[in-house]
Amino acid sequence: MGKPIVAETEYRAGLAIKKKLVADFPSVPDYRYRLAIGHRNLARLLRKLNRMDLAEVEDRAAIDVGEKLVAEFPDDPNYRSELARSHGDLGIVLATLGKRDHAETEHRIAIDMQKKLMADFPAIPANRVSRAVGHLLLGDVLDDSGRLDQAQTEYRAAIEIEKKLMAEFPELPKYRWDLAKSHYDLGNRLAKWGKPDEAQAEYRAAIDTEKDLPAQFSYAPEYTLALAGAFCNLGNLLRDGGQPNDALERFDQAIARLSDLVQKEPGHLFARQFLSKSHWGRAQTLDRLKPDQAPMEYRVVLDIQKKLTAEFPEVLEYRRELASSHYDLAILLANGGKPDRAQAEYRAAIDIQKKLVAEFPWVREYRHALAQSHNNRGIVLADLGKRDQAEAEYRAAIDIKKKLTADFPDVPQYAITLAGTFCNLGHLLRDGGQPNDALEGFDQAIARLSVLVQKEPGHLLARQFLCNSHWGRARTLDQLKRPEEAVKDWASAMSLTPQKERMTFHHALMLSRIRAGQFELALKDADHLAKSAAKEGAYDCACVYALAHAKTKEDKHAARAVELLRQAFTKGFRDVAHLKKDADLDSLRARDDFQQLLEAAKRTHDLRQNLLTGQHARHRFIETKHEGALTAEKRKQAHPVEMKAGRTYVLDLESKAFDTLMILEDADGTLLAENDDISAANLNSRIIFTAQRTATYRVIATAFTLGSTGSYVVRIRELVREK
Repeated sequence: MGKPIVAETEYRAGLAIKKKLVADFPSVPDYRYRLAIGHRNLARLLRKLNRMDLAEVEDRAAIDVGEKLVAEFPDDPNYRSELARSHGDLGIVLATLGKRDHAETEHRIAIDMQKKLMADFPAIPANRVSRAVGHLLLGDVLDDSGRLDQAQTEYRAAIEIEKKLMAEFPELPKYRWDLAKSHYDLGNRLAKWGKPDEAQAEYRAAIDTEKDLPAQFSYAPEYTLALAGAFCNLGNLLRDGGQPNDALERFDQAIARLSDLVQKEPGHLFARQFLSKSHWGRAQTLDRLKPDQAPMEYRVVLDIQKKLTAEFPEVLEYRRELASSHYDLAILLANGGKPDRAQAEYRAAIDIQKKLVAEFPWVREYRHALAQSHNNRGIVLADLGKRDQAEAEYRAAIDIKKKLTADFPDVPQYAITLAGTFCNLGHLLRDGGQPNDALEGFDQAIARLSVLVQKEPGHLLARQFLCNSHWGRARTLDQLKRPEEAVKDWASAMSLTPQKERMTFHHALMLSRIRAGQFELALKDADHLAKSAAKEGAYDCACVYALAHAKTKEDKHAARAVELLRQAFTKGFRDVAHLKKDADLDSLRARDDFQQLLEAAKRTHDLRQNLLTGQHARHRFIETKHEGALTAEKRKQAHPVEMKAGRTYVLDLESKAFDTLMILEDADGTLLAENDDISAANLNSRIIFTAQRTATYRVIATAFTLGSTGSYVVRIRELVREK
């Protein structure tokens, strides 16, 4: 086991002997039959080694020998079965090479041959088994081609055949196992197609079909493995479907069975590998449910995989999975605010992946995984402030990805991730004080992605990366004080973004336009964006009008700027310190209305600090209270509140049952303010609001976490006067 180079040598030696036998004894058909099997077995080995071009040659050689045999002996079921298997195997290879149309043809040939075998030899169950496998393989190709309905038809055809076999031969565990596996595989596909409920049904069908097999046939560990696999995949589905507690139960069921198997048979490598995968699924679930426990679970995964790799260094899958687990743990640690530990895990992944690439340079997946590890380690090192090391990682990733895109120009993923790394390098150089050098990185990214988006305008990931690259270049041009060029990139970023998500880019475009002297367009942007509920939006619009006033000296622009600043404070803007020093507002500072606004903002700021720090005694309030409850049917409750112009109100939402979220709207439903937590230690919500007009407002009580329920209290305190 695990010595592929030696195995290939032996297979080729065997083929040489069989070819000589065929040449010396052409009248003995069994020698040709064995030769066809030898070609097909060598093809399967080459397929495992990802040497698909050579595997195709061997499969075609097997078919060539088999077709001649079947032509001479059309009534021999063995020759016909072997030829059908060779067509199916060639279909697998062609699908892997991306030749899906040709793969589909081969699988349909195999299925047609198996149908005829079933008709001619109905007493041979193996023909029905082979036909079921053919339907499954054809389903895989149709799925990869995006023909989901046709794919599901093929999977269900296989399941129907296997159900009948199980019913006819209930004493044979293999047929129950095959049926369970087909349910399991269809569940995987349905999960991928975004049909979680149907996928769950298939996983549960797999579990029901095979749940008794491990106890009835304890000598056959493959049944325990299959059952554990179904539990594990059901756990993954439940976790991704927002049911982490149920998911943990399934992973625990898988782990319990596999742990028993490994204890009984410590040399069972598949059981150990499956056990590591079950712990991996559990770690992913804990990351969502109990993040502090997830790293420990990953350590269990790594411990199993390290032992497997040490014992069997020639088994590539063990080494690849170990690198992948280091990579996953690095992501978890980075997201958890532990960048130093994260970069060490990326380093461990890189060390393994470098050796895999050196030994198997033709396996493109190894090369891309290594490049991604370099890229992600660069991100973490940049966060740590280690810019030189981060740049080295980005450039290492770029070198690998450049060669990949040259070798595989038709794989868009490689072009997209190459552009992503160029973009990351651009951000690093710009933020490190090298904006001119940064532009080259963004230029490289945009050039590559523009070609791809032009070819495939619907490619969402390519559009997203192209948007990010234009955004990065626009920021860099703004930093270089080249707003005229930045305007073009902000506009491009906007055009690549869904309508509902364009506001951030529109604000940046507006600011670049005003600095480029495009007053009419910038002021038009400001009037449009000022209607937004965002406090930062109103503030930016005020800055645009202030800058227009600085250039034109028109009083109406200054008055509009002050008006927009008032709106920003009404919507929750509180950064008084920034207001005092923002150079964009310098043309307003001599105005009385601006000074009055500044003084009012300071008073509001001081009031808020008093309230947030618990210094309520300095103020007197009139308090009213509303009580309510969130239920599964009613996840938010609205409370009408009368407020008077010029009065300040403190609104509190308190609950012991859930993490609160409070929203304040006007009578028309326009968002005025919202708050999740009062502080890191206080998960209740508080809004301090000064009404601009006397009206009925709506205080909406809801939960930060969707689905949370329980009772709550809304307190409305109207500030009367200071003591």
